[in-house]
Amino acid sequence: MSWIIITIFAQAIFAVVTLIDRFMVSTPAINKPAVYTFYNNILLLIVIGLLPFGVVLSPTPKLLEFSLFFGVALTFSLLFLYRALKISEASDVSPVFAAISAIAVFGLAPLFLLGGLTGNFLAGFALLVIGTLVMSYFRFTWKSLFYVCLAGCLSALSSIFLKEIFSQTSFWNGLFWAELGSVTGVLLLLFVPSNRRDIRENLKQSSAGIKTVVVLNKTLAGFAYFLIIYSIKLGNVSMVNALGGTQFVFLLFLALIFSRKFPEYFREATGVKEILEKSVATAVIIAGLVLLFVK
Repeated sequence: MSWIIITIFAQAIFAVVTLIDRFMVSTPAINKPAVYTFYNNILLLIVIGLLPFGVVLSPTPKLLEFSLFFGVALTFSLLFLYRALKISEASDVSPVFAAISAIAVFGLAPLFLLGGLTGNFLAGFALLVIGTLVMSYFRFTWKSLFYVCLAGCLSALSSIFLKEIFSQTSFWNGLFWAELGSVTGVLLLLFVPSNRRDIRENLKQSSAGIKTVVVLNKTLAGFAYFLIIYSIKLGNVSMVNALGGTQFVFLLFLALIFSRKFPEYFREATGVKEILEKSVATAVIIAGLVLLFVK
């Protein structure tokens, strides 16, 4: 059950990353989702460079295929997620994104022969997804909802392809080719002239401070994502995605704090109705977690 604890720890880190993402895509310095997606994935080159020598093997055609599919799915999942974050609140977008991703993985996993959920794991999965959905206020425009749904489905596909990668090879070799696929995926953004222009202008105009925040935040996200990748390698991919709901218990408290300090970027409702709703969602998520540890 160590992969469950690792996943929860990773989601606590992702809560911090999500709030910083919401801040960054709302600022004039980096207000283009394609630019932020580019920064997110291109920094994975650092991870590739840090991998130990001697662990990377020539890929089989199947491994290369899954890596490319993973990279493209992940890149465009992030792109649509950042577009949704730009026009809606993080506390609305992130829970629905996680729930849709979990449901999509649960539905698609049998098609890839990844196995299903039974007993307490199935009940825990259901409570985690329900609690995650309740955590959101659903204050969406149709455009934002479309972006969130598309991002969640693409995220599910990326998780499935990642599990398939690790079924083909060792952890470190799989990590290398998965991250290389991510870099390849983000290069597709450069085929759009407006994206190339926005990225080039941002690299020239953004301050050293903004670049530092981006690098630090994406480094933090990279560490959390590494933990998620390791959990997917060890555990059930459907449950790893469902555990994304724990992020929003952490996100709730962080958003309440930052909404007071930076109300122009983090607007979190604090009325009796909203607090009650969040409390119920938190209780449901915790109940789901308890079921995972009950034999």
